[in-house]
Amino acid sequence: MKFSDFIDVRDGTHESPKATDKGKKLITTKNLSTNQIDFSNAKNISVNDFNHINERSNVEKYDILLSMIGTVGNVYQEKNDNPEYAIKNLALLKFHGDELLSNWMNYYLQSEDGQNKIKQKLNGSTQQFISLKELRNLEIELPTKKEMETKSRPLNLIDGLIQKNNQLNDNLMFQNILLSNSFFRFLSILFSFSFLLISLNIDSAELSKYLAFSFEGILTM
Repeated sequence: MKFSDFIDVRDGTHESPKATDKGKKLITTKNLSTNQIDFSNAKNISVNDFNHINERSNVEKYDILLSMIGTVGNVYQEKNDNPEYAIKNLALLKFHGDELLSNWMNYYLQSEDGQNKIKQKLNGSTQQFISLKELRNLEIELPTKKEMETKSRPLNLIDGLIQKNNQLNDNLMFQNILLSNSFFRFLSILFSFSFLLISLNIDSAELSKYLAFSFEGILTM
């Protein structure tokens, strides 16, 4: 069965919208890797250009992006409800809310068989690419919905666990940074006050009480 028989296959703009200081992000091949979009080096475009591109190539939840030029075959499944970016020179596989089909295709395209299917259709000697026509005509054997669910459910579960683990690691890293900054800031204040108390000839017993109280404060921060 050809892709075009069961997927709405489109691509992003081929134009080069002018970069702006603020606006919406434009995602190209260089921003796309498998399972990830790097927004940090994506250029901004005006809202008017963004709306113009998305009249035909708007990315929605469960749509899949596929790199077509240069590094061909990177796959990204959009899982956010309202993506806020436009695309250029990327294949856009639209599933119109069909989560099951999107999940199965996401894993199939990343599989060895899926990647080989794509590589067989590559063109170009200097810079390889797969044309939109070739992508639409790419043929695969489509399983039943029950088979799709059986194959994609455990992989989807693993992906969910990985995503939660990554979020947990990010949160822990952020907390460690805050704790580290708070700790050193507190030590700086602590030693400043200690020096002040010593210079004022505060009784050593009173100073010890102050230091003990301050250290207890660190443990509860």
